[in-house]
Amino acid sequence: MPPYTLVILPSHLSPPRLYNGIRLVIKRITGKLFEANILIVKFKGKILLLQQIPMIPSEPPISFERLQFLIRLAFTMTIIKSQSRAMSIWGLDLENPCFPHGQLYVTC
Repeated sequence: MPPYTLVILPSHLSPPRLYNGIRLVIKRITGKLFEANILIVKFKGKILLLQQIPMIPSEPPISFERLQFLIRLAFTMTIIKSQSRAMSIWGLDLENPCFPHGQLYVTC
């Protein structure tokens, strides 16, 4: 992921500062840690350090561990979230079929 990428935190980590949907700008990623700036007015400019979180299933058939950052790219919006939103500019990529049956009319 390149620096200065806009991302969303998809879960509550430390309310009231780090909540679901907060926007961050990635400054630097080093190993298992990323550094980001918070974009909301109340905490604007504060630097945030988040590390990868190990995800280990409780009773799997085989033993494994997965490391992941709890962030999501903020450039897209799902079809379900975009319903009933009033926006002045919309982009629609029809190169790849991504819509389930009957949902194309929702975006137009």
